[in-house]
Amino acid sequence: MAVAPVTASGALPLTLVAADRAPGSIPCMVMNVAVASITPDSVVEVSVVTSKLLTAISKQGTWITHQDLQGKAAVTGAGDQPVPVKSKVKLNLRFTTPGGPLILRNVICWVTEQPLPMGVGDLLLSRWIMERLGYSAEKPLAAAQQICSE
Repeated sequence: MAVAPVTASGALPLTLVAADRAPGSIPCMVMNVAVASITPDSVVEVSVVTSKLLTAISKQGTWITHQDLQGKAAVTGAGDQPVPVKSKVKLNLRFTTPGGPLILRNVICWVTEQPLPMGVGDLLLSRWIMERLGYSAEKPLAAAQQICSE
């Protein structure tokens, strides 16, 4: 008999299946209620989350506090055009790894009403977070250069 995990609110975790999920994306449990995909090649300076994902989390009974931003703001590096943002939230993220769970607490994400670029999903982690986790965009390029020079 299979047992499904239950959230703190007693509901089953919500899984968001993005039709545009990128092949190299990583599943991530957000606020212990929603599974989203994260693409580990972000070049954005701040983490960005869609209001669509936050709405899905709120519908599961999880309270998320928004901090409104003063004036107009936009994030660059998440596609061809700047992505407008209006508020910030703090999220807890949980990744399953071969060595056990990796939990990132109080990740500050800027909120956009717009969908993120095709193939990205609903959450982009900032370059700083990805670097702290050991990801480097230069590593795959250096490995490719090594292969080409052999």
